[in-house]
Order: sequence, then C-alpha cells, then structure tokens
Amino acid sequence: MECAHEELMSKERYMNIWRSVNDIQVQAGKEGFLRILNNIENKISHLNEIAVPYKSRAWTVQSCK
Repeated sequence: MECAHEELMSKERYMNIWRSVNDIQVQAGKEGFLRILNNIENKISHLNEIAVPYKSRAWTVQSCK
C-alpha cells in the first residue's frame, strides 16, 4: 500500500527538521550546510506555514506454511 499526504508545519519546525538531517551536514560540510539552511530560510520567509508532502508505504506478507 502507498499513501501520499501533507503535513502543515511552522517555519521553526520545518527548519528544525532540516537541521536534524545529519547526512546532508556531513556531505556539505559546516559552511555548505549553513548556506543550504540560509537558502531554505530565504525561500520560505514569506510563508506562515509549510505544507510538506510525505509518502507512506507499507508491505504485507502472508506465510505459506
């Protein structure tokens, strides 16, 4: 099964989620990651809330015993 949905979140929550993504921090380095965060903040500065799209997936299995 697969289901798409959106979650509304504040700018603060949205930015905190970006700050928690460790693999991007490691790949971009400290200065690069700060540039990424600044660019994101500039892009969302005019918004009060951000609608973030998600896709949830689930698999099921039946035993043949």
